[in-house]
Order: sequence, then C-alpha cells, then structure tokens
Amino acid sequence: MGQMEAWRRIMAAGLVLVLAAIVAPGMASAKGPVCAKSQELAALEARVLQTELMVGALTCGQSQRYNDFVKSYKGDLVKYGKTIRSLFKRAYGGGAKRKLNTFVTKLANDSSQRSNSARQGYCVLAMQLFDEASVSPKRTMMELVDKPWIRSKHGFRPCG
Repeated sequence: MGQMEAWRRIMAAGLVLVLAAIVAPGMASAKGPVCAKSQELAALEARVLQTELMVGALTCGQSQRYNDFVKSYKGDLVKYGKTIRSLFKRAYGGGAKRKLNTFVTKLANDSSQRSNSARQGYCVLAMQLFDEASVSPKRTMMELVDKPWIRSKHGFRPCG
C-alpha cells in the first residue's frame, strides 16, 4: 500500500471518529466516573499516548514515526488494548463496546482540537514524544506515559 493510500485510510478513520463523537453520549455513568485498577490505568495512559502520537502523525506529517512507534511497542499496545476492553466490560457490561468507542473518539477529538488550535506547539510536543519513544535503548511504555498531563486525559480515577 502506498503512502497516499495509507494517509487516505488514516484520514477516513479520523473522520469516522469525529462523526461518532458527535452522536455518542458521554463517558460518565449515573454513579460517576469509573475507577480503574493500576494495570488498567497503565493501559489507559498508553492509549492516551498512542492517540497523541496518532494525531501528531496526521497533523505534523510524521506517519513513518508513528508506524515505527506502533511496530516498536506492538506487544504493549496489544496487551493494553485487551486490558482496556476488559475494564470497559467490567464497568459497562453490555454497553462496553459503545462506551469504548466513545472513549477512543473523545481522546482523538480532544487531541485533534488541541492540534488545530495550536499546531506549532502541538507538533513540538509530538516531536518530543516521538523522540522519547525512539531512543535507544528502548524505553518502557511506563516510562513514556509517566507524565501528569497523560494521567489527566483519560478521565478514570484509581480504584481504592
């Protein structure tokens, strides 16, 4: 697949996310925010980082760096993806898939809005994140996501 086709697919996926967010309800339940266990928090933070890098790739012309990140951290991303699906199943039961789609869409929309309102600053941040992810020796996912601003983005509170 050529680079242009890859960009078309990424843009189409982004458009679907934006449209889904317009019609999707919010995350909070009647009981308030859902709590997440420590492994679930780690998975949520990894998802925040992945979303920031995806939007950074689209906004700042860094698709190759994003692809490199995904390849390099594929094992973590797969493991954390399963953890997030489990969290949403525990928290929302039969509505888990819809709530997860809403969550992912909200993350992407929030990042996209920030990138649109301050493109240069957003690209500086994205480059720093890509640089951190690509250093050798490879950093762990937990080192990459150990940032207060990442912890504040997912909207879940720690259990206990």
